[in-house]
Amino acid sequence: MKQVCIDDDFLEGDDIFSLRCGRYDQVQFKSLQFRAGPKKNIRIEDTIFSKCSVLNGICSIGRFVSLEDVSFIDLAVKEMEISAGALLNNVIISGAKTKFLTIKRLYKDTALHEMEASAVTGIVDVSGFSGALEIFNFPVDRLKLNVESHFVVDFKMLDSIPWEDLGIVKVGGYWYQSISRLAKRESPEAVFSIPKSGPALDEFNVLRREKFF
Repeated sequence: MKQVCIDDDFLEGDDIFSLRCGRYDQVQFKSLQFRAGPKKNIRIEDTIFSKCSVLNGICSIGRFVSLEDVSFIDLAVKEMEISAGALLNNVIISGAKTKFLTIKRLYKDTALHEMEASAVTGIVDVSGFSGALEIFNFPVDRLKLNVESHFVVDFKMLDSIPWEDLGIVKVGGYWYQSISRLAKRESPEAVFSIPKSGPALDEFNVLRREKFF
């Protein structure tokens, strides 16, 4: 697999680094981490990453990084982390090669960053993504999900569900602990992938059968 340094493909302007019409197919990136700053805006447009990999196994997109009409198809990484303060406009993430995808408030992100990001109205399409997924601090109405693979929870569920009556433990229970994390992340809603097996799936089936999910 050909190894590529994506930094070489960016054009540098007065206060912006930009990449347009990139087509990457079956290449390995030395790094795929984008960090914008006060004097460094990063914008990626009309770009496709198809069946690529990253040397360190991580793809990271920080706040204020702008992605417009960008697709990640079967990106082979252990983790893809995206800041809830990134500017995401018509972004597609699909396939099963990414083991874990998260969109959330990253280190030093603030609600202000997310307010600015929320001015972007394009959809983030994860309906074709089949890896493990967690999304916090991001408008659910801007997500295209797969109802067979992804489930939306809100913080009110924590008190409205009779966990013990349903035989679901709180301490160590997957769904109780997952929903508890919304308060820590100051996120009214969140999206989780539906587990494919094990106790977490058993809990999910009970909650769905009893119409709490």
